[in-house]
Amino acid sequence: MAKRDRTFVQVQVDPDKKNRFAEKLEGEGKKITDIINQWIDEYLGESPADVDVTELKNNVALLQERLSVLEQAFQTKEKEYQGESVA
Repeated sequence: MAKRDRTFVQVQVDPDKKNRFAEKLEGEGKKITDIINQWIDEYLGESPADVDVTELKNNVALLQERLSVLEQAFQTKEKEYQGESVA
């Protein structure tokens, strides 16, 4: 797309937040325009969203915790049922 085919979008953001955003992007070697265009494309469903590995890891950890709780509850109930069938 040629530059003349573009338009500007203005967004009001807290100055400190904008500076932290810009610093993070700079550290990642990215440009504000590129990442905002990526977000817009993702929102419009015109490009696949990047997988957030950290979020996936957190979700897996939560699921593992829940599974562990369920396994413990199952084992407790199983012992109770075994005790009842013996009696």
